[in-house]
Amino acid sequence: KSLVMRNTCLLAVAWRITGLENLGDDFTLSQDQGIIEPNAEFSVHVHFRATRQINLRKYIRLEVYDAENILGIVQTENILVLAEAYDVALDISFPKGADGGIDFGIIKVIDTVKQTITLKNKGKYEIGYRFQLESTKRDMPDVNSLFSIQPNKGTLAPNDRASHIYIIFRSSISTHIKDEPILRCQVIEPTMAEGGEVIASIPVKISVRAVFSTYQMLPARELNFGTVLVGGRRSRTFTLENTGEFEFKYFIFKMPIMASHQGKKSVNSSKLGKSQDRSSSMRSNGAPKQKEQTPQARLTIGIFTVFPGYGMVPPGGQLVITVESSGDQIGRHEEVLNIDVIDRDPKDNPTGIPYWMIIECCAPNIVVDDIPSIFEEHFICQNINLHQCLQTVETSGIYIEDEKKFLFHNVYVGDQAEARFKIINVGKVNADVVVSVKPISSKIAARIVDIFEVEPTRLNVASYGHKFVVVRFTPPTMQTYQCLFEAIVEATPGLPKSKSLAFDIVGDGNLPRINILRPLLRNKIGHPLLIYSRLLLGQTEKLPIVLKNDGTLPAQVVETDPEPAHSILEDGTRELILKISAMVNYNDFECLCESINFKDTLLYQTRIYSIVVTNKGPVALDYTWKVVMNGGGRGDHTETISSVPDADALIEEMNGQASNRSIGIHSLNKAIQTSSRSSTSTESSFPHLSVGTNKPPFIVEPYTGMIAAMDAQEFQVKFAPKDVGDFEAMLICSIPI
Repeated sequence: KSLVMRNTCLLAVAWRITGLENLGDDFTLSQDQGIIEPNAEFSVHVHFRATRQINLRKYIRLEVYDAENILGIVQTENILVLAEAYDVALDISFPKGADGGIDFGIIKVIDTVKQTITLKNKGKYEIGYRFQLESTKRDMPDVNSLFSIQPNKGTLAPNDRASHIYIIFRSSISTHIKDEPILRCQVIEPTMAEGGEVIASIPVKISVRAVFSTYQMLPARELNFGTVLVGGRRSRTFTLENTGEFEFKYFIFKMPIMASHQGKKSVNSSKLGKSQDRSSSMRSNGAPKQKEQTPQARLTIGIFTVFPGYGMVPPGGQLVITVESSGDQIGRHEEVLNIDVIDRDPKDNPTGIPYWMIIECCAPNIVVDDIPSIFEEHFICQNINLHQCLQTVETSGIYIEDEKKFLFHNVYVGDQAEARFKIINVGKVNADVVVSVKPISSKIAARIVDIFEVEPTRLNVASYGHKFVVVRFTPPTMQTYQCLFEAIVEATPGLPKSKSLAFDIVGDGNLPRINILRPLLRNKIGHPLLIYSRLLLGQTEKLPIVLKNDGTLPAQVVETDPEPAHSILEDGTRELILKISAMVNYNDFECLCESINFKDTLLYQTRIYSIVVTNKGPVALDYTWKVVMNGGGRGDHTETISSVPDADALIEEMNGQASNRSIGIHSLNKAIQTSSRSSTSTESSFPHLSVGTNKPPFIVEPYTGMIAAMDAQEFQVKFAPKDVGDFEAMLICSIPI
């Protein structure tokens, strides 16, 4: 404020203001004394600074006197000073627990949440207020679109009732604001300037988190039953987990055809939802067709049944949804579920969450036309021209393709022959196979009990696997026997029978037999008859006996000379001159085998190799086999038979003796690494024959005996390891000259 003084006289006057101490420190004057020229004016500025609340009514005194102060005070004026310093007292009350701010907490997107604050003017005069929203971060969404304030501005009379201000939050996107001063309450002094002046701006911190319903499915996008046996009912489950903050409802429908194709092309079809009206479709997030469907507790889609079809999942909880498949139709089946999780992000599959269900139903079957694989252990002939096949093949089993017939060949009466057939499953599911051998007719003569038998009669063949069945043939007599072999997959109800593996099995019981071609004469009972002419003493007559082997088996013929019919003369003597002849010769023999290499053999299993020694001489040949283990092998198991301490010494000894000869030294090098496949077989049990006390793994049977003149003997060399390693030995056959 200004105090203006005017000198209206013709003389200069002096002035002074006193009583300033009554005003206090809040008041200051630009000048408290001075001289005013005649007919002049002078202004004194009085400054008031409100540092505290006061209501002042005080006087100051203006004293006027002549310039030389000769006359003293000639005029006095008491000036009343009125001043008031007041405070704006605005009280803002926040909700309980908000700690000086507004916390909306965690809410669902699209939910509308309202918080209330109160304003009260505790001052003496009327004030105004106005609320303003401002983003505090660059990545923060537009807060003016998220919040609305009612009322946004107004006036507060002194000592009036509190005014309620409503802050409303609503968002269509996921939002997270934590203790951000995005709201400011501006306090307005209406008496200052035009329209009032903002005298204070109070920041208000706001926290809010708006979230969608979030979920997780395990398995994530599809439930694959894999390959199953047709006709069987299968059940699988998938889990719907609530990973959000609120419980949500879900509904399962059948996915419309167009939507399922779109889901295959792009599972995350977020761009499709941008053009939709979020405010109208947010709650269901589904396609229009889906809304027309009625929720079902058990939903059947194709061959699948899904339950429960709808429900509620609490936050952090899981719900197991079961899918059952009848599996009664062969082929691949695929259906798509439409899962609607309420209040999820509209960008997440706006037409519904696709979930695929896949199953492939297969019928079991076995291979019936791959002849080389089924009969891989046997010789196969194209046609019935067996004579040439049987002459060139040493196997006991032959399959004839043209007649679908398997033949057991060269089986002795009373012996048992075995044949293995391969049952192959090239399908995607296991196959239960029933195997049988059946008589070809119901006649008594066609019975096959104790003649043909198969093992096992039932077996389960894994997918893309195989198993062997064994057919045993035991002919009781010399005749032809026949049966029907059949392997068929066990029938599945409601499905036609699959093709079976079927063929005839024929076997002959054989015995060695010969035919006497000469002599041609027979006696009354049909026995061959040799008739010699009368001879003088000392004369000799020879009559031939010609024998022919008409059978398929070898026939070592034993000559018997029964005593002829005669009469005994008593007291009769006769002198006979006996001629004695003898043949002395060296043994002459042949063995074509030089070495034997056995392939890898399991412990306690036996591999067999056959060698033949032929006696070419006119005298019988005695033999004794001995096994000498060499110490030069690579294995840890090397030992020498105690009866033959050194192989080289034994050879020198045998070569130096005049009474013995060695037919050869057969070295078994790398015995467990390589072997001839065509002449090696495996058996499960064997008689254990060894020389010495250390029991080497090599055995020769028979190890001692005699070979008749002009005859041959087959020996079996067996390798039966009882320890791990590489073994090497020498087989030495001792033959007296």
